Amino acid sequence: MVLSSVNRFTQLDQHLRDLLASTGSPGLAIAIFDRENTLFERQFGFRDREAELPITPDTIFGIASVTKSFTALTVLAQEAAGRLKLTDRISAHLPLSLPGEPTLEHFLTHSTGLPPAPTMTWIRIASQRGDPAAEAANLTEAKLTLANGAMGSTPNWRSVSCAELDLAAGQVPDEETWRRCSELTEQVGTPDGLCAWLQEHARPLFGAPGAVYSYSNDSFALSGHVVERVSGRPFEEEVARAVLTPLGMDRSTFDADKVVADADHTTLYTRDKSGAVQPSPKWQTTGRMLGGGMLKSTLNDLRKYVRYLMDPQRYSAPVPAERVVSMREGRVWSGPDERYGYGLAVNKLGGVTVVTHSGSLKGVSSVIGFSPELGIGVVGLCNLDGVPISQILYPTFNALMGAPLATRPYEPEAFSGSEPEARELLDELVGEYRSGEPYGRLIIEADGVTPRVRSGAPVAVEVPAVLIRRGELSVRMPMNNVAVTAHRDADGNVVGVLAGSRVLWRTGTGG
Repeated sequence: MVLSSVNRFTQLDQHLRDLLASTGSPGLAIAIFDRENTLFERQFGFRDREAELPITPDTIFGIASVTKSFTALTVLAQEAAGRLKLTDRISAHLPLSLPGEPTLEHFLTHSTGLPPAPTMTWIRIASQRGDPAAEAANLTEAKLTLANGAMGSTPNWRSVSCAELDLAAGQVPDEETWRRCSELTEQVGTPDGLCAWLQEHARPLFGAPGAVYSYSNDSFALSGHVVERVSGRPFEEEVARAVLTPLGMDRSTFDADKVVADADHTTLYTRDKSGAVQPSPKWQTTGRMLGGGMLKSTLNDLRKYVRYLMDPQRYSAPVPAERVVSMREGRVWSGPDERYGYGLAVNKLGGVTVVTHSGSLKGVSSVIGFSPELGIGVVGLCNLDGVPISQILYPTFNALMGAPLATRPYEPEAFSGSEPEARELLDELVGEYRSGEPYGRLIIEADGVTPRVRSGAPVAVEVPAVLIRRGELSVRMPMNNVAVTAHRDADGNVVGVLAGSRVLWRTGTGG
């Protein structure tokens, strides 16, 4: 193990306080630990800002997409019981037949070829009607998934520009939005209904199974349903049998009502339409679609979980230790700095492996991470969405290795060719890109040889970016860099980009 000086943890403590202040987060908790001991633990702010109730190591937070590794483990538990194989075609378990016949392994590695769809957005938004802080923002997002030009609205939805979609979304009445979200939730809120929608509308696919990485909440929601079908038991019961109970994670649950009834749970916070951080009491729910992000947990429970992922041979659990280790094998290229395993992302920092996953939902920003070589794990939990809490990982490992806190795993050099060459490379990427998710949008423009990148919707934020090489930009974030890489068709034309974790289609060009 590499030990840090007191000064290093002092710097990290200040970095976390700065993160809390700069984001307006009501509360944030972090633990850094090795296989036996806790090296650093802090709870900043409050679990309930209005009542000034402190965060404890047992405060229940949402963990959002950190859930995905639990889903992968539970699928592996079914494999260990002889109920399935990861090489099984998904069509053997669900009424979904896609080109190339993707397997369960493709579902667990976001490599089915499925594009990001609005399905989980509809279910989450339908659960937010009546929430004083979230309702208005959710309405705006929902309209972007329902208007003419949204995925599924028309076969040639990619020919609609962002401006045209925004105009159409502004004309969808509020009551119609709620009604359609409710209707669509009933349709895609069952495994058969979700499969039917994806079968008809999630087109075109990005590529053959295993060829292209693109983050898919639908893939993990459906993986959870495979667990139910082969086990004959509810997904949450199987997660408890495979992971929670063997590890003693007694305060972790999928049940939002149970969380709210618990004396030590966090209030959820989000930004209202004015940008003010407000309490947002209604937990987002997705019905039976639990596998993508609906687990709730605590600092103490997740510390147990990360220690298990680091050293599974030390535990008695249904999944063989070698299969737990296999989760962190990078199986799919997910960016210049990263590979994706089973529900876990893998990259290198200063020569050591860092395995991680983050999560984001309303009132939730979460991250887990560990280095197998160092034997060090990290858990971070926050009760406000949109907080870049995953950016605590690299400063943490840098502090432990004695490196500058700002060292990043992906630090490419800017393109050094001539201006005409740079202009040609940049022109190839200029355009609008979006997906079926309301926030899945990227607009790339050129200011001479300098890229201008705007990200997100309904409010686009300009982010600094530099040209790296043909088909690659680097977006510079405060404590990390994010790659934007070209996705090409068989003729070499840029038809999309992998921006962070999702492939976005080029739109507004008649495609």
